[in-house]
Amino acid sequence: MKEKKSWAGGFIKLAALAFAALMIVSGYRVWKIAGDYRAEAEMRGAVMDYRPKDDEPVNRSVIDLQAKYPDIAGWLTVPGTKIDYPFVWHEDNDTYLRRDLNGD
Repeated sequence: MKEKKSWAGGFIKLAALAFAALMIVSGYRVWKIAGDYRAEAEMRGAVMDYRPKDDEPVNRSVIDLQAKYPDIAGWLTVPGTKIDYPFVWHEDNDTYLRRDLNGD
């Protein structure tokens, strides 16, 4: 006597395949985001040498940083927070929304 095939077996296989694909895509995205965070930390480390000193009347270090990155407009520090980095300005306000100081 032939056994009748159940649709549940095919559904479970399809669900397992979809779950595996979801895990692969999610893992790749997490890996990509972690890489972006590493790149941001490296860039931050590179520009922290140019952080203005509190006793400088003119932010000479920012002027030196502008020689390397022309779109640097200044340095922003907010006491009591982790905000302490250079900021950029470009004619197009969207240019640096998803780019670093190198334009990458």
